[in-house]
Amino acid sequence: MAGGNGNNMVFFNLQNTNAVAYTLKSLSTNTFSSGTVPTVNLYVKTSPIAGNPGLFNAGNGWVL
Repeated sequence: MAGGNGNNMVFFNLQNTNAVAYTLKSLSTNTFSSGTVPTVNLYVKTSPIAGNPGLFNAGNGWVL
């Protein structure tokens, strides 16, 4: 990310169409950093997202 601050975001939707609950057991990503280890946060929203996810706060449905 030339000229950027190094922050990145990834968004995706999961939909369980089975009759039983689904447990997400792991999530992984690659990070590239020189020096310090980056902080990673996982935000969850129970409603589907499409387009701009809005502000990341509890009032907008996001849970850290």
